[in-house]
Amino acid sequence: IREIYLKGLQFAFLPAFSLIVFLSMKAGINTLQFDSVSSNPEASGGFGANQVSSVIGWFILLILLVKVQRFKITPFNWLDWCMLAILFVRGLLTMSRGGMMSAAFALLGALVVYFYTDYLFRRRFIKMLPYIVMGLVFLSAVTWYANKVSNNYVFYRYQGRTTNEVLTGTVDENKNYLTGRDEIMEGDLAAFLEYPLLGVGYGMSTSYHLAYFGSAAAAHTEFARLLSENGSLGLLYMLILFIALPVRYLFKVRSNLSKYFMAALFLISMMTMFHGAMRLSLAGILYGAAFIIVVESKKDE
Repeated sequence: IREIYLKGLQFAFLPAFSLIVFLSMKAGINTLQFDSVSSNPEASGGFGANQVSSVIGWFILLILLVKVQRFKITPFNWLDWCMLAILFVRGLLTMSRGGMMSAAFALLGALVVYFYTDYLFRRRFIKMLPYIVMGLVFLSAVTWYANKVSNNYVFYRYQGRTTNEVLTGTVDENKNYLTGRDEIMEGDLAAFLEYPLLGVGYGMSTSYHLAYFGSAAAAHTEFARLLSENGSLGLLYMLILFIALPVRYLFKVRSNLSKYFMAALFLISMMTMFHGAMRLSLAGILYGAAFIIVVESKKDE
């Protein structure tokens, strides 16, 4: 039932408080230094910036998903917005774009699905426009603050500029917005084409990368890793997990609310797998949670 599900999401949000406290104690905003557009492990409390950004992105998405349902993720509305602001700043300051962009993409996808499947939401959406504008202004102000703290490096990072471009003012012809992930994916594709049946073997893609382009880089994209290490079986896994099951769910389930949450959780899971492979269990957990069916009570309908 909707109320039970939303209260469950409130419990899922509780670790966000621990994360904020830890980051504040480990790396206060006033102690951070920025001199590069690279991801910032210091701002991530000494952990991988990509992973911390992914977790923060999930918490940001959680707040906004619940807000769309006119529900509070904490006991107070003002605390919801304070947590959103703090998480947004800390996520941007990690200088790792994956988690933040995944949250934005997942929210947009969920809203599109909800808009086209739920007539009542379409009617309510018009009334929500002033609040949406105020929310965008709020997040723009938070982004401006984070960019100021980073000496404009947040802005440069999301532009895809390199540190050399920022410092010299010249254009770097060799810059890569995917920060080398495309080269790793190219190596994975080459492994799949060379060993199409069963792949190079589980955990062996790193060794293949070393032989292919001289770097023992671990896979950053789960989809390419499945192809390279599992071959045609990996392709079969992806067809079942990422196409057949979601399509079946969307056509079988009648609850528009279920489709809304399914789209959000499925998309952020997919995006996390794309930029961070399976380094976090979060991606797998959210994939499974995406298929929960939320029953709307008569009062909600």
